[in-house]
Amino acid sequence: MKKAFLLTSLIIFMATAALQAQVVKSIGLQPGIVWAKQSRDYKDISIEDYLSYRTGFHMGVNLEFLQHEYFSILAEGGFIQKGNKMEVNVSTPEGLLTGETKIFKTSIKYAYLSPMFKLRKEFGGFVPYLFAGPRIDYQLSYTSDLLAGLENDLNKLIFGLSYGLGLEYMFGPVGVAAVFQHQYDLSKLYNKEAVEGEYTGLSIKNNAFVLDLGVRFYLGKDE
Repeated sequence: MKKAFLLTSLIIFMATAALQAQVVKSIGLQPGIVWAKQSRDYKDISIEDYLSYRTGFHMGVNLEFLQHEYFSILAEGGFIQKGNKMEVNVSTPEGLLTGETKIFKTSIKYAYLSPMFKLRKEFGGFVPYLFAGPRIDYQLSYTSDLLAGLENDLNKLIFGLSYGLGLEYMFGPVGVAAVFQHQYDLSKLYNKEAVEGEYTGLSIKNNAFVLDLGVRFYLGKDE
């Protein structure tokens, strides 16, 4: 119930921003690369984390509102691949290392919504900017070489924050930009308490960095 309320509130916020702005300032398309990893917290034992970042695909589409010189509101939705990978040494049945390694991957695909505030400043054709806001991820699929069978125990809705910076160069009504953002999760992907003598307990959270090369179309702007 709480998650449904928060999701509804986020959608209402985005719709209200659009109505108050009355006009869309620009439309942005942002394809890019994701570096994603997970943190694992074992409740009553200490285990070294050998997980590393895996690459994935990101595609974001956003609408920019408010005709202000420095401030605007972004309403963004998109697709992102998260997860992790682990490289392990291969050994024989006797426990001897073979010198070979094997990579195990976890892939989680999400659709997301994120309203964000944007601070920008034009310097001729260059426009550096900062942005930040809340985010909701909805899980579309899950595959893993390491932790198979967890699908029913994962949280499908993840609440987090998106923030970052960009540098845009404008060619009349069109701008091209390099955008870097961090998608930090507040919600846990998986959380199970320890059961003495049966289960050590484990919580998992996502973490992702995104680098986009995007294009923005300004509506009503002269050549």
